[in-house]
Parts: sequence; structure tokens; C-alpha cells
Amino acid sequence: MVLFSVTKKATTPFDGQKPGTSGLRKKVTVFQQPHYLQNFVQSTFNALPADKVKGATIVVSGDGRYFSKDAVQIITKMAAANGVRRVWVGQNSLMSTPAVSAVIRERVGADDFGIKYNMENGGPAPESVTDKIFSNTTTITEYLIAEDLPDVDISVVGVTTFSGPEGPFDVDVFDSTIDYIKLMKTIFDFESIKKLLASPKFTFCYDALHGVAGTYATRIFVEELGAAESSLLNCVPKEDFGGGHPDPNLTYAKELVDRMGLGKSSNAEPPEFGAAADGDADRNMILGKRFFVTPSDSVAIIAANAVQSIPYFSSGLKGVARSMPTSAALDVVAKNLNLKFFEVPTGWKFFGNLMDAGMCSICGEESFGTGSDHIREKDGIWAVLAWLSILAFKNKDNLGGDKLVTVEDIVRQHWGTYGRHYYTRYDYENVDAGAAKELMANLVSMQSSLSDVNKLIKEIRSDVSDVVAADEFEYKDPVDGSVSKHQGVRYLFGDGSRLVFRLSGTGSVGATIRVYIEQYEKDSSKTGRDSQDALAPLRTGGVTLEIGRSDRMDEPRVAPVPCLALKHGADSDKPVLFSISDATAIDNNGGVDIPGLTNGNAWVTPQGWIRVRSASDASTFLQNPQDPDGKIPLPHLPRELPSTCSCRLSGKPNGSESCIVLLVETEEDVTVLWYCRFGGGGEGEGWVRHEYDVGTQWDIRPGKEGQREKVPICSIAACRGKFYFNATPESVGVLEFTPTPTAPVFGSIAIADPLPGGYGVLGAALGFLVEAEDDLYMVRLLLDRDFETVYDLIVYKMDFSEQQWHEVDDIGGRAFLLAPAYFGASRAADECGLEKDSVYVPYAHKKCFEVCKVEEKGDIDVVNLIEAPDAKIGMWIMPTD
Repeated sequence: MVLFSVTKKATTPFDGQKPGTSGLRKKVTVFQQPHYLQNFVQSTFNALPADKVKGATIVVSGDGRYFSKDAVQIITKMAAANGVRRVWVGQNSLMSTPAVSAVIRERVGADDFGIKYNMENGGPAPESVTDKIFSNTTTITEYLIAEDLPDVDISVVGVTTFSGPEGPFDVDVFDSTIDYIKLMKTIFDFESIKKLLASPKFTFCYDALHGVAGTYATRIFVEELGAAESSLLNCVPKEDFGGGHPDPNLTYAKELVDRMGLGKSSNAEPPEFGAAADGDADRNMILGKRFFVTPSDSVAIIAANAVQSIPYFSSGLKGVARSMPTSAALDVVAKNLNLKFFEVPTGWKFFGNLMDAGMCSICGEESFGTGSDHIREKDGIWAVLAWLSILAFKNKDNLGGDKLVTVEDIVRQHWGTYGRHYYTRYDYENVDAGAAKELMANLVSMQSSLSDVNKLIKEIRSDVSDVVAADEFEYKDPVDGSVSKHQGVRYLFGDGSRLVFRLSGTGSVGATIRVYIEQYEKDSSKTGRDSQDALAPLRTGGVTLEIGRSDRMDEPRVAPVPCLALKHGADSDKPVLFSISDATAIDNNGGVDIPGLTNGNAWVTPQGWIRVRSASDASTFLQNPQDPDGKIPLPHLPRELPSTCSCRLSGKPNGSESCIVLLVETEEDVTVLWYCRFGGGGEGEGWVRHEYDVGTQWDIRPGKEGQREKVPICSIAACRGKFYFNATPESVGVLEFTPTPTAPVFGSIAIADPLPGGYGVLGAALGFLVEAEDDLYMVRLLLDRDFETVYDLIVYKMDFSEQQWHEVDDIGGRAFLLAPAYFGASRAADECGLEKDSVYVPYAHKKCFEVCKVEEKGDIDVVNLIEAPDAKIGMWIMPTD
């Protein structure tokens, strides 16, 4: 038996180690600092009673992301030093959050904690515990660690026993999927689900987004339920989540969204059912064929069908609960089924108290979290199995029929019975903290006179129902009597609609105001409307924030993105920012700023990041426009470049792969590229200057007629790791960088059927290349004789297999934002509050921008900017993609 000793290591506190409901979340580089992780772990041990540490059993695991394996070894050694008797570790350090909760409740009965600390009931820690942990982090002077304890091979299932000063210490590596599957089989009828999946009419797709859910998905959906392996997407856990973002929503689950027929056009027939998970498998997204189920509807539908469809609930539901911002769809179900109903603040810990008291069976929140009282965490795979159970029940007598009952059928039937809650959420980030708090206080003060509120709203939209109640949400826990105040501001309308305002993140960097808009429709003939149309009465005219305006109030200093920045010249100190939604100046010189943009040597990229060369110390970095601290350092740029340059990134600058930063000089008679490589785990390479020659063309400038000039690169886009540019009407240029570039490699794609009329600086059209979801598009603005007026717009998509541009009538529900002389960018329209399948083009000198629906081509809407200054440059500021 290996012996180990205990070492006391001196340390000093780190700022900002305050855990929330979801634990302590920081960037990997922060946790990798010497002593940082150790300080937080020791502070957690110190916050627990002695009997919860000495001789105790704890669970330590992660979701597979980078650094989690190292963290498991460190925490294990600290647990040994602090007198813990046994540590349970998921094989390969992988264990989903729901599985951790299940193991704690069923197997250990003690405390699970890592960077997230859970209580004995398997649920998140209450504020009393997290506050004590935080207090300890501010005073810590030493931590305990068994430095000579060998690393345990966590890839092999088994028990390893060591001996320390306080006796034996066991590390038990186990397969967490076994216990989790056993638990799921006590809840669901696996045989009925298996019959559904075996039906040739039922097709299924599950996307784990390279998170820990993939391990469970393979065991449950393929091995237990008989689904084809091809039905699983991204189910191999990866430390960097495959370079993606493991959020189960319509933006980040792109591959699933496309396969389900909700993204870019596809000839393939979508599956009947699709679902996605987040990194630690506790959240979920449910999709039908070409159909999205909102999280608020999902929990309501599960509750409405649970008793019939899920054996675990066959004796009835104890009650249901939702977070306050979640739509009231669950309320209507509870009322109709005569169920106990609870509305709680945001945070899963509030559900845990109700479940422990036997008062709640099913609960959910609008941020894609759904669960039940089988554990004390939200559970993404549980939600998927619940939906499969409902589908199996609805189709139990119809598996051999002509048509199965679909996800869309179930949702629409639900709306027909209970009505529909049209719902959306807007996040206003990086708001001045003081102004945000003032706005919330004003929203509360206005509630003293609902007649004034209704008068204000009716001036904007007369078809909005009256506000009949308003309050600042306060929750008294029916179990322990604790009170949670200031949980959000609610305006409740007579027709069941709601406006909800919540404030979060009020630190020195800025705050986030979340606005929830909910329109209730009980008329079954009106439940099939487009969501944005149905929400228009509450949204149009700025009702969502105008409700907080009056002569006695200051406007919130909010800088939402995307927005339009106008500058008088390339080196202007500060641009004027304009809202896209109402064409007015944002804060109008009141202090709102976009980090990095006021620097004269700064360029916005299509990915949203701003490449900055600091005027004060010449440091070079990529700046997140919504986070002053969100900087990615780059190699030092040896000299300042003209601000008329354009900048491109070959990929995500914060991903696992290396990224090329490309600067294209666009000064007259200059054909120069600057580039550097960074990221991917290696050292960044310095900037390289390269003068290129991709051919010549006739010069038409006065005094130079009849001469040849080098062809400048005037439109370039990064797609699939390469850069593409408009070379000639007959070809598309290709620019590649080898792993260790000495010079870029230029090539070209010959276009099989060149577009008529040409494009670029000498053609009858302006051509912008735009990357969207790994596809390459070209937007052609057809110009009148003055070369300024656009009379038509056509969008083409590149078919690389045929080497041909194909005209398209939609762009997958996205919006393209063109910045002449700079770039073309793409964003999910719904996420940014933009018109779907539309192209936005600014004209700074005309003080306007244009919006064109792709399918309507020449039908162009001109939006005049209100009280805009004289300007020469118009630039879109966008969220990072």
C-alpha cells in the first residue's frame, strides 16, 4: 500500500472567487494559475462541518473539458490531505451533472463538489454555503495537499487504496453510466420507447455537442434502445468541445438544426425527432421535423402528459414549478389539471427544497433546463426520454399506420387545449451598472400608478391589453420560510401576457438587463401565427424598454449589439453608435463606448472581434466589443497601419485550432497583406508583411488611362480554414497558409458559369463574399450609373463541387451585414433582433442604411438615421460569433 504525507502550502487570496448557483466559472487560464484551484477547493473544505470532511465520501468528476483531468488529480490529493476517506471518480473523469446528483442521492449520501459544490440531496448549494466559501477565499493563507500521492489512472475502473496520516484512503473509479441507466429504467418504459425507435417511420437524432452527454447517449439510445449509431452527432467528448460552444440552442447546435430542417436549406428529409445537450448534460433542446419546441412549452407539455406516458408519474404529480421568467404555459396546465403550482426565482436550488418536501414532481426554466424529483439537478437526457415516452404513448396503436403523431402535432394539440404563450427574450449586455440599477428602480416606482403605465403604452400601441398588476418579484420559500427579494420586475396584462425585466451581473464591468416578452393567446385559431408577428404589440415601438421611460426618468445607457458605428474619418477618436431597431443614437454622447473601438488603429472583423493596436503602448490584441476584459493577445505589430485596412480571422480565435489574423491594406497603389498565426496550444508567430500579385487590370483613373495596375483584393472571406476573394468574374481567388507559412499560397477556382456584368471596383456591381455556417455566399449589389444607388440585390451560394455560383432565395434565417470596403458578416437574425433572410448595407455619407429581403431582391427599405452626424465610414459592431 502506497503511503502519503500531508503538506501545508502557503498561499494568498485571489480576487473574485465568488461562486454562484452553478459554481465558480472562470477561463481555463485563470484556473491554471498556481494555487488558484487549490485556494477555492480548500475554501470549500473549510466551509463544511468537520463530519462532512473527515472520514467522508465525495464525488469528483467533470464534463471532459480541457484541464478537468488535471483538476480531478489535484482535488483528489487535497481530499486525501483533508481527511476524506473515499473519493468516487467517474471513469476518464467524465460524469454528467445529473449523474453526479443521482450518485450522491443513491450511492454516496454525502457531498459532491468540485468547482461546483452540491449538497447531500444532490442539488446546488444554497447561498448560505456559497457565501461562506467566498468568505474563506478572501482570508485563506494555506491549503493542504498530499503532494506525494501518485496520480490515479482514472481510465481504468477499480479501487486504489493508499495510506495516510489518518488511515486508509480509497479512490474508486467507476462507470457512472451504469447507475444512471438503472435510475432511468425505474422512471421510463424502455420497451415502449424501443418499439418507437424500431419503427421505420420514426427517425431520431441526438447531438451531444462533444460534451459528456455523448457517453450516456451511446449507452442509452444505441445500446439500450436500439437507435442507429448514425443517429448520434458529436457524441465523442472532447476537451475543447470540438472547437464549438456546447449550448443547446438554435445558434450553437448548428449541425443538428440543419439536419432537422431548421437551418440552411437541405434536400435531405429531416428526422422526426431531434435533441441536443450542453457540455455537462443537464440542459436540453427539443426539436421536431422543421419545428422548434421552446423550453417553456416543453416543460408544460411534459407535465400535461406525464401521468399517462411515464410510469414514474403514474400515481399522479405532487406539483409543478417554473422559474419566474419562464413563460406561464406551465401555470395553465397546473390550473387545468388541479396541480400545486410554484413560481420560484431563477436558480435550480429553489426547486430542490420543494422536491425534498414532496411538493413538486416536474420543473423547468426558460434557459433550456428541465427536470423532475428523481434527482436535484436539471437533467437533459431525462427530458429527451420524457419526450420519447410521450411520442411512444401517442403512437402505441399507430406504429404500423400511415403517419405517426409528430412532435409538431403534440405541440399544436397542446396549444389548442391550453392556449399558446408566444415568448422571446432580449439580453442587453455591458450596460452601465449604475444606469441599469436606476432603470430597475424606475420600473418599480412606475408601478405605483398603473393608469399612467397604461396611458404610456397605449400611446405606442393601442392594441396592447391593459396592465392589471405589477410588482417586484419576491419569493418566500414554503418549506423553510426564507425570503428572496428583488428577483425581477413584472408587468402582468389582462389577457395573460407579461413583460419581465431582470438585472444580472452588476459588477464593475457592466450589467445585463434581460427583457422577457410573453403574449398569451387562448384562441386556438390564432395559435399558429409567426411568433414575431404575435409579439409585435408588446415589442413594436420599443414597448419593452419604453415602459421604463417618462419625464422623471433617465434612459438606460445600453449599448446593444449589433449596432452601427459612424465615424467622420478613419482616425476619428470616437464613433457615434446607432441602434438598428429604431435608427436613433445610442446614449447620444452619454458615456457608452465599445471597448477598443475608440482607438484609431482598430478594425472590426466579421467574427465580431476588434483587432486593436494600442495607441499608448503599441500592444496588439483582439478585443471583445462587449467585454472590456475580453482580450486575446496577439504578436506585436511593428507599426501602425492605415485604418482603411480590413481584417479577417481564419476561424474562432478562442478555439482549439490555430487562427490566422489577416490584414489587407486597401490604400491606393498598395497590394499588401499582413498576417500572423496564434493559438492552438503553440506560441504565436510574429507578423509577416507580404506584397502580393494576383494579376493586373486596366487602370481607369484620370491620368492613368491605358495603363495596367495590380489587381487589389477588395472582398475577402474566411471559410473552412481558407480565405476566398473575388479575383475576376471568371474565378474566385483562394488564399491558404501552411502550418508554418513563409508566404501565403495563392490559387483560384475557375467558375463554370461566370456571373454577367462583373463585380468589384470596375464592374457594374459590388460583390461581397460572406461566410455563413461553413458555406460561402456572394452578395451582388447592382448599381445605377452613379455607382452609389443600389437598384437590385442578388445573393449567390458557392457550390464547391460544381465550382459554380447558384442564386438563392433565402440564407437560412440569417442576416448579412455588409460593410463596404471592409467585410461582409453573417449572424443568426433571431439572436440579434434582425430581419430574417435579409441583407443590411450602411451608407454613412447618406446617413442611412438599407435592408433588403433576399427573396424580394429589388424591394429595398431605406432606414434614415435620426439626427446622424456627417460621416464617411459606417461599420457594423456585432457580438462575437
